[in-house]
Amino acid sequence: MVTKKSGRKPASVVAGVFTALGLTALSLAVSAVPAAAESNPMIEGDYKQWDAVEVVNGNSFPARCADHTEQFRFRFYYSPNYQGAFINIGHPLYDLLAVYAGDGAHPLKFCGGEGAAGWGQNVGNNAASVYNWYDGYCGTVYYYAGYNRKGAYKTYWPHSGGNLQDVGLRNDNRSIDFANCW
Repeated sequence: MVTKKSGRKPASVVAGVFTALGLTALSLAVSAVPAAAESNPMIEGDYKQWDAVEVVNGNSFPARCADHTEQFRFRFYYSPNYQGAFINIGHPLYDLLAVYAGDGAHPLKFCGGEGAAGWGQNVGNNAASVYNWYDGYCGTVYYYAGYNRKGAYKTYWPHSGGNLQDVGLRNDNRSIDFANCW
């Protein structure tokens, strides 16, 4: 009996080579799909971004009031422990009580749940907790407008947050700035 050699390696040998290299078919497939890139919060945003709309299950929300997006990944909450109304932030805000909105400066207001505690209230000097969903950027909350370090301030690293009363900023928060953390 004559056996013809095909020149192909058995599947177990090929799988062994990939395993030795630390690769799997799944990792190869996943690496081919680009990850969504978060926006850079260190860049001053165009006031029109506050009007950007996010559609969730057929319902439209301003992106600042929807779940965090790639553009808005830092959140202020009205109540402690990430409760109550909220707003998403995606760039530095010099004064939370005077945010330029195309027709002049206005106080930034809590949204994210009509009827929730704090809904419609000013964010400046009214927030009780924060959370930072950014992957590579830190957000610093300041007691004073203008990123002024003469008063209390606290930097929140990626994927962290906390109650502002723990650092002397509850109901005393006027500005936020961002920086690279790494």
